[in-house]
Amino acid sequence: VDQTISSMLIMNNECTLSACPIFIPQDISIEALNRQKTELEAALQNMHEKEKRYIQTLDASREWLKSFLINDYKLRKKQSFESSIENCKKLGHYITVRKGTQFVEEWQHGYAFKNVEESIIENNRMKDELEKNRKTINKRKPSDKACVGIRSPTDKSRRPRAVLEETSISNVMLPLNQILSVEEFQRCEELYKIRINILRREECELNIEKEKLERERDLHIKNLKRTAMENASRFNDNPKLNNRYILLELIGRGGFSEVFKAFDLNEFKYVACKIHQLSSEWRDEKKANYIKHAVREYNIHKTLDHPNIVKLLDVFE
Repeated sequence: VDQTISSMLIMNNECTLSACPIFIPQDISIEALNRQKTELEAALQNMHEKEKRYIQTLDASREWLKSFLINDYKLRKKQSFESSIENCKKLGHYITVRKGTQFVEEWQHGYAFKNVEESIIENNRMKDELEKNRKTINKRKPSDKACVGIRSPTDKSRRPRAVLEETSISNVMLPLNQILSVEEFQRCEELYKIRINILRREECELNIEKEKLERERDLHIKNLKRTAMENASRFNDNPKLNNRYILLELIGRGGFSEVFKAFDLNEFKYVACKIHQLSSEWRDEKKANYIKHAVREYNIHKTLDHPNIVKLLDVFE
């Protein structure tokens, strides 16, 4: 062969074996070129076989990952269902009641709310009783002369016999309808202050507990509604859309669209998948108008670039 082959570039669909020129001496024989060609063809065939095995391994990995994600979703759904049953007992649930000729849903509190409400009522009752007893004690307050130096007898043996009463302030037996001594009155005042502070602290703790239960109740109601919408959705059996996205749990619903948490089997990451649905009962004009607004929405969305707004990755039918 008199000609000089300046370069040889072997390429397949995805990769390049060499991008540098291969210089071959002028005295090389045709047999050597054929041998080199055979070696390169064998190497290319080997690469195709490796690529095929890699694709098979990748497909098997995707199927395993799909099965794992679905099983994990079903397990979490079961745990969420069991937790919802317990929260229905603790926080409350909706019941259907009849009002006239209609049936409406009303919220019924759980045992946690009932316990807190009963504790608040009991706390208020004790404060009212304590205040009532304090007013009674104030009527038996010693005179100013006794406060400045004239001490009334405190020994029960030195007092005339009288009917005794037990107050909730001092928790001691005091003579009924009789002026108290300075020491007795001061002791009742101190015990009243201690007791009222305890009740106020308990009231504050009960209010905090009630606010906490209200927040838990709001989340519980939100989860109940989301679960009901997910069970009613036509996409609740984890389908694979566009041969790529595995739908998991429902995130939210608005209008005629649903947003699912999904997993991208090509990019191996979680995504949010918004599904627009057309009702079979709509007229053609309404369907066309809905499609027009949906297309306008994703055309605007794909131009947005903001850290607090999710990016539009794909659109398919």
